[in-house]
Amino acid sequence: MPVRLVAVDGKPVISEVAEAAAFAEPALRPGLEITHIDGRAVAEILEHDVYPYVANCNPQNRDRQAFKRLIQGKDGSEALVSVRDIAGEARDLKLTRLDYWQYPKRPLMEYCDLGEGVFYVALNRFNTKEIVSRFDAAFEEIRKAKGLIFDVRENGGGSSSTGYAIIGQIIDKPAKGSLWKTRKYMPAFRAWGEKEAWHVGTSSKIRPRSKPPYLGPVIVLTSPGTVSAAEDFVVALHAAERATLVGERTAGTTGQPVMIDLPRGGKARICSKRDTYPDGREFVGVGVIPDIEVHPTQQSIAEGRDLALDKAIDTLVEKLGIDAASVSDKVASTPVSGSEMEMNRAELLEILKKTKTIYDALAIACAKKDWEAVNAHGNDLSDILEDELLDAFQVERDRKTLKERGRLNQQTEFDLRKMTLRKQAIDSFFANPPEGSDIYSLLSKICELSDDIHDCARDKQYDEIPEFFDELQKGWSQFAEIVTQRIVPRSLPETPS
Repeated sequence: MPVRLVAVDGKPVISEVAEAAAFAEPALRPGLEITHIDGRAVAEILEHDVYPYVANCNPQNRDRQAFKRLIQGKDGSEALVSVRDIAGEARDLKLTRLDYWQYPKRPLMEYCDLGEGVFYVALNRFNTKEIVSRFDAAFEEIRKAKGLIFDVRENGGGSSSTGYAIIGQIIDKPAKGSLWKTRKYMPAFRAWGEKEAWHVGTSSKIRPRSKPPYLGPVIVLTSPGTVSAAEDFVVALHAAERATLVGERTAGTTGQPVMIDLPRGGKARICSKRDTYPDGREFVGVGVIPDIEVHPTQQSIAEGRDLALDKAIDTLVEKLGIDAASVSDKVASTPVSGSEMEMNRAELLEILKKTKTIYDALAIACAKKDWEAVNAHGNDLSDILEDELLDAFQVERDRKTLKERGRLNQQTEFDLRKMTLRKQAIDSFFANPPEGSDIYSLLSKICELSDDIHDCARDKQYDEIPEFFDELQKGWSQFAEIVTQRIVPRSLPETPS
C-alpha cells in the first residue's frame, strides 16, 4: 500500500504516505491507525497470518517486520482499509497496493544546520562505503558544530566498518566495537555429550581518523529501524560514552548471517555469531536501550512532530546553554553547506576516484582471467557509472516522467535536486573538454562495455571478454586523460596497462 507504518503502543499507525497521484486519497494521511483490512481486524490478521511467520526476538523487531507484511500484496491489487484518527473517528478507504521499489528511497546521507551550531546528520545506510566519502566531504562543515545529532532510526545496517569509519572522525582516542562469539561445531564432541564450546572473538579497535576530530556533544536517535551494523555503530559510541542515545530500543538483531540457497530461488539467513557490548552487556534479543526513551504517539505523528528529535534538541540546548528558540526542530529537506557547489564537486571527485579503483580491479581481474572477479567488478563499474554519473544527465527526463505518473513529492524533488547539483558539478568539472569529446557519450560507452563484460563473465562466454575489454580500455584511457587534466595532481592516477 502507498503508506509506511510504525508501531504505536503495538498498533499500526501510518507514518508516511506516498503522494503519487494514482493513489491519491484526500483522507489518507499520517497519524491514522489501521484497524481492519478487507473487513478483518488487524489484530486477527497479525495473530493468524503474520506473526507465526516472522522471525523475531523482541516485540519491537517483531512489529517492525510484521507491519511491513501486513500491507503487502500483489502490485495493483486493491484493499479496503479501515482507519481511525486521533479523535476516534473511523472511516473506510480503498487503497491500491504498490511494489516496494515505487516508494521514494531515502538519501544515503542528509545533513543540515538546525541553528546555533546544532547539526543534524541522518545516516540511512551502511551498505556502501560511499556514505563515508559523503560524510568526509561534509566534515569540514560538520566539525564546526557545537552539538551533533546522528539519526540512524532508518538505518537497516550493512557493514560495521562503515559506521566505525564515521566514528573515527569524532573520537580522539581508540574506541572498541562489539565483542562477539561464535559456536564451535564439533559433531563428535556433541555425540559424546560434551558441553558446547564457543570461539570468543575480540572487539574491533576503532581508531581516530581526523586531526582535529569533532569532540562536542553527540546525540544518537534510535528506533526499531536501527538494525545490525547500525546497532554496532550505536553500541560503539555508547560504550565509549561518546554519545547520549535518545528514542526507542533498536531491533536487537545484529550478527553475521550465513546465507543459504533454497529451492526455486529462495534464500534464508541464519545468525552465526552473538554480539555484546565490549564489556559483555547484552543487546541482541533485547535491543540497545536508549538513555532517554521517547516513543512516537498517534497525535504527534498526526501533527507532524518528531518527539525524539525534539528531545535530542532540548538535551543539547541544556548541555550547551544556548537559546532554544534559535534552534529549529524541522530538518531541512536539502543539505545546508557553506558552499554547496564545492561540496558537490568534492562528492564528484570521490565518485571518480571510486570509479577508478573499480576499473583498476577489473583490469587486474581480466589480466588474471579471474572470471568471478571480472563478473563482480564489471557489474560494479556499470552500476556506479549509471547511478552516480549518467543519471545526472537525465534529470529533466526523470522529472517529466515522475510528473506524468503523479509521483512528484518532497522526496523525489529532493533526489532530483541532488542530481541537478551533481550535473552542475559535472558540467563545471568537465568544462571545455578536448575537441570531439562528449563526456556523456564517453561515459555511456564505458558503462555499456563494462556491462557487456559483466554479462559475458556471468554467462561464461569468456572468449568474448578480451575484445570488449580492449574497447573499454581505449574509452577509459580517453576519459582518464580528461580527468587527470582537471584534478589536483594524481588523485586519479593514469590508467595502468
